[in-house]
Amino acid sequence: MITNSANTYSPTRISRRTYVFLAFFSFIIYFMTASGRMYSTDGNIMFALTRAIVDDGTIVTDKYIPTYHYSKYGPLQSVAAIPLYVAAKPVTHILKNIIPPKEAGKWPMGFFNVFVTTISVLVMAAAAAELGVSARGAVATALLWGFATMAWPYSKFDFSAPLMTLCLMVSLLYSYRSIRTGTLLSAALAGLFFGLSVLTKYSNAALGPVFLLLAAAGQRKGRFRRIAAFCAPVVFSVIIIMYYNYVRFGDVTETGYHISSVMDTYASTPDTWWECIYGIFIGTEKNIFIYSPPALLALAGLGYFLKRSRITALCIALTIVINIALLSHFSFWAGGLAWGPRYFLHITAFCVWMAAPFIDKAVTGTGNKWRLGLVISLALAGILINIIAISIRFNISYENSRIDECIHARVLARRGEEAPDLTELPCGNPIVAEWIVLKNRAPKMFALALRTLSGDTSESERKTKYKHTYIDFWAVYMLPKLPPWPARLLIAFIMIGVAATSVCFSALIKSARFDDNKTVQ
Repeated sequence: MITNSANTYSPTRISRRTYVFLAFFSFIIYFMTASGRMYSTDGNIMFALTRAIVDDGTIVTDKYIPTYHYSKYGPLQSVAAIPLYVAAKPVTHILKNIIPPKEAGKWPMGFFNVFVTTISVLVMAAAAAELGVSARGAVATALLWGFATMAWPYSKFDFSAPLMTLCLMVSLLYSYRSIRTGTLLSAALAGLFFGLSVLTKYSNAALGPVFLLLAAAGQRKGRFRRIAAFCAPVVFSVIIIMYYNYVRFGDVTETGYHISSVMDTYASTPDTWWECIYGIFIGTEKNIFIYSPPALLALAGLGYFLKRSRITALCIALTIVINIALLSHFSFWAGGLAWGPRYFLHITAFCVWMAAPFIDKAVTGTGNKWRLGLVISLALAGILINIIAISIRFNISYENSRIDECIHARVLARRGEEAPDLTELPCGNPIVAEWIVLKNRAPKMFALALRTLSGDTSESERKTKYKHTYIDFWAVYMLPKLPPWPARLLIAFIMIGVAATSVCFSALIKSARFDDNKTVQ
């Protein structure tokens, strides 16, 4: 299946039916496990711009949140959430007596990343197919990404990491396609989505040279035109950012980050470099491989990926280096109060994509059986870890583990400065902390859920007992307060969804098998 283009493979064609099944399967699970609420400061800040645009016709958010806090997050997620916010307004009005006033209007935003992550699953399947793996291998890669990595819990959080990851995934997909085909359209789309990633998070601009290198790679003919096609939408995105900054701050160069105020005593030292590298790849608190076990398959699949595109593998490696170089300058490189290394969610996606050829050999039976055993083992580990994540609020384990204190104490100790006694800090793995909470509370939560469905609970009891979980929106606000027939309808929808996902999964595997030998040149 080798083409006449060096180091590339012909892409596999995946049927529309397979994409439809995959989209429905992913969406229904993400929807049923969604929190339906906003928990992070980031989410509330970004939502302020959505409200300002829709309700006030302005991009100034002083009415909802101080200007100083906003611009650093980028406007794209706020703008992308407008259709959902507008569409949910009638529903919000109907539920005004059910959802507390402080939550009214916000709850639709709790479902925003459900849509974003569902799309990212489809993009992962398309990206895997672009590498020339079978349709079955592409579907397996997409499912591993969607349900055995951090992508699943982040579908229910209101951070911008999923949207940023989606934009970078699409940009990388079209960059790879541009290398293979040399078309201007692929280069332009790669530039467009890279520009959108910068509009989501400004620091992605540091990755510009890497993605520009991808745009310039491949066939010599038309290279400068591909570079121009890539750069045009990126420049347009920069102009939007400059205008946005000027309206808010009166200065096109002011992004809201205020670098000098966030740099701290732990910055710009070799210790933070090694601490970041250790924490992301070796340690227990924010290790990308612990939170997303299938990312380890990138190491096993590296040889297969290098046969397809060495320049793409190099650029992914440079992306990792640049992310570490940027984040190691700050004390919050670990992602702060969040589940796992959220600043490395896009790196997780790249790792799973690089593993696609290895996963394909495992699921199609063309390799040794140990490959399938390894893939299944890491998949089960990832699913278990992320089921814990969608069940218990990450701030509980984060606070119990006191991750930041542990990291900062180690840095200070290495520099010979006064530091807290590490023996007095838990320095534990947040996953273990969440598992302990879940194990102790699961039976009581299940019993309370049965009582809630029968109407034998009070709102204060539900709020108290469910406060550590992510099911409080459904269990506290929705099911107990809905009239009998809407409540039964919602329960029926959930039951039908569970059944439909099972049927969909079977049909998904079957439809993928039909397309294993179909390729496009």
